[in-house]
Amino acid sequence: MDIATTIIIAALTALVTSFIPEIIKHYLSIRTSATTRQQEIIKEQKYNYFLPFKNQAEELLNRVIHIEKRLEQKQQEMISHLQISYENKNLDWYFKDWENLEEKISGGYFLTSTLYMNCILYKKMSLMQEKFPFIEVEIKKSLAEIANDKKDEKFQKYIQVKQEDVIQEENLIPKWANLKGDNINLNRVIQAIRTSTIMRHGEGIYYGLHYSFGDFVTDDKGIINYEKFCLMLIDDSQRVKFKPLINFWTGLIDKEGNINAPKLDRIRALIIALKLVEVSNLK
Repeated sequence: MDIATTIIIAALTALVTSFIPEIIKHYLSIRTSATTRQQEIIKEQKYNYFLPFKNQAEELLNRVIHIEKRLEQKQQEMISHLQISYENKNLDWYFKDWENLEEKISGGYFLTSTLYMNCILYKKMSLMQEKFPFIEVEIKKSLAEIANDKKDEKFQKYIQVKQEDVIQEENLIPKWANLKGDNINLNRVIQAIRTSTIMRHGEGIYYGLHYSFGDFVTDDKGIINYEKFCLMLIDDSQRVKFKPLINFWTGLIDKEGNINAPKLDRIRALIIALKLVEVSNLK
């Protein structure tokens, strides 16, 4: 090998060697950026979307369990809370549980806050589906286990007879109550909530209106507060937008204490659907 060739090889080797650290550094930088971005996406999924959705589902779940239990007992308290009129009410009325407790004359807070929770949940669901439609969740504990742990005969009955009202997918119907450790697309869980209360035989909430209710409680700053929601209901032209939702909840029982059995089935199915959210966690 002549001197010129040796010099050229040495120069090329030095050049390549000098670039190797930069190449490695650049590669590691790309990997670090990708990892950081993935972590940011996961955090966004969890804290900005999934947990707010789950928290709202659990909040409504507690309210619906309260309503179902007292409806079944035909308690006068629940008749009073649900059998109210929104006509000619002032803002103060919306913040009262009772106008006259002794005579069981209800204020508007209980029903209105239930409507408000329901609308917010619809909004949280639509945000999840718009932003992260392919997220999977893991079922941490089966609904059958929950029923057995608490020796809750009523809940055991729900998961046996209401499955067709909760998840209307043939491949899931035989086993959904026993799901545990299974990965499910979150859309299926959201679908369970939506199908639980949809209109059947004249009873329920029209499927196509669910996300409209969520949009009605949202402005350019996000979800409106309870007071602004009440002001919408005071306005006759605004309240009409919520009429189907109002009719669903007020129609659960009449003034004589007669329960609307099909609607009661709807909210029992809703309890099961919301329980699915409660036992779900992001993968």
